[in-house]
Amino acid sequence: MATKFFRFIGGHGVFFKDLTLKKSEDNHACFNVLHDNYDWGEINDDSYYDCPLFDVTREYFPSILKSWFDKSDRENVRYSFYSSYFQGSSYSSDRLITAANMFDIFPGKALKKALPNEAEGLLASLRNQVKEDFSSFKELKESLLFSIGALTKKTLKERILERLDVLKPALDLNKSTYEDLEYIVGFAVKCRNFYVHGTEHKKLTPNLCFEFQSAFVDALEFIYAMSELVESGWHPKFKDHLSSHNKILRFEREISPVSSQLRAVLGGQSA
Repeated sequence: MATKFFRFIGGHGVFFKDLTLKKSEDNHACFNVLHDNYDWGEINDDSYYDCPLFDVTREYFPSILKSWFDKSDRENVRYSFYSSYFQGSSYSSDRLITAANMFDIFPGKALKKALPNEAEGLLASLRNQVKEDFSSFKELKESLLFSIGALTKKTLKERILERLDVLKPALDLNKSTYEDLEYIVGFAVKCRNFYVHGTEHKKLTPNLCFEFQSAFVDALEFIYAMSELVESGWHPKFKDHLSSHNKILRFEREISPVSSQLRAVLGGQSA
């Protein structure tokens, strides 16, 4: 898990094969950091690797690292994120589904919506009525009870926007930028639903799903990754001219153009 974390913050192509933890008083051997298109035996000045998210030699890094690994309940969702993010420039419908679904398995806040007491009572009565009236129709009864239960749970979009809210103070997102990301998220979820259920949106056609799926993936991975880092102690002041070229942070500059393009092809239609 540690090597995956370092590979994630290291940027495109950078990886660590092995990590060894030592006490500060121990001797520290040198280690090499390689990028995945390294040409053994040759010097290739065109070899490409991306910039790290932040400098791991700075004094703030140990506290971020500790905070990240203290959240051990997030292991499953982090593996899901890594499996998507490490695909690099390879985008697919499966990657979009993975990038969206990781918010559904994110631990922490309650999954149920806060409903008025009157609504809770009406739903309880409806459940009892369904159980009684459809007692002889098992499949219909279970389907109806499932649908009633879904009314009380937060939607996938709501769970993604919860993570987006974490970024508000840290990234100084202005109202326009936040609304742009919210707009993209709405259609990212619609696109995911098309790939999972075959449910077509009246404006977001299958061709548009394919056209924008890379942008949708980037948006979802941006929200997930940065919200995790922010909760672990990352701060905008840690950005420099190098980290700003990292894929994750670079997407911040693409939010408004992507939103504008999506609004243009959809005629301003909301999700």
